Amino acid sequence: GGADQVTQSYNRQSQIVRATDQNGTVHEYRYDLLGRATDDVVAALGAEIDGTVRRLGRSYDVRGLPHQLTSYADTAGATVVNQVRNQYNGFRQLTTQYQAHDGS
Repeated sequence: GGADQVTQSYNRQSQIVRATDQNGTVHEYRYDLLGRATDDVVAALGAEIDGTVRRLGRSYDVRGLPHQLTSYADTAGATVVNQVRNQYNGFRQLTTQYQAHDGS
């Protein structure tokens, strides 16, 4: 139908940089220089959508494995809601995972 649409915008590397879903929520996606996803920012909330988490951030270790994943309460990334940190062995296997359920 008319309102049941998802729109997406892409960069030159064919990565999604902006998406609007059926609820009207607008996501902006950011990437590092190696093309890895670093941030999912909710630029605008649709009607009746919970805004507790407005940004998801990712960082990577030197091998390109997800090192730290952080949820933020704001789009600027100043207020941490929760955080996960991963450690790997020499075989790229996850060996330890730390979780902070309230803050960093």
